[in-house]
Amino acid sequence: MQEIRAYIKPFMLERVALRLMELPDFPGMSAMTVKGFGKERIMGAQEYDPFIEKVRLEIIAPDDQVDMIVQAILKEAHSGRPGDGKVVVSPVGRLFSIRDQQEVFIAL
Repeated sequence: MQEIRAYIKPFMLERVALRLMELPDFPGMSAMTVKGFGKERIMGAQEYDPFIEKVRLEIIAPDDQVDMIVQAILKEAHSGRPGDGKVVVSPVGRLFSIRDQQEVFIAL
């Protein structure tokens, strides 16, 4: 089981979400607005507010779906311009359902 976190431009959210929903057995995701900055802000024009708005996607997926999900995000969120975003993949040790109050095991 892996956690996929993607930071994308806000106007790319609908495009990325629609593509992910087309994937077989897509497990779902959370999306939230976040602010931050990276090289594109440091190298660009200085403004009073250094933060750039992005959308953070969080997806917990079985190992066998991770590459397919990451490739879909990379393709759909790509504009070729600075600030397109990042995708981070990390292992998930354990996952619990609040409703069931039990540990969730995602079968591969």
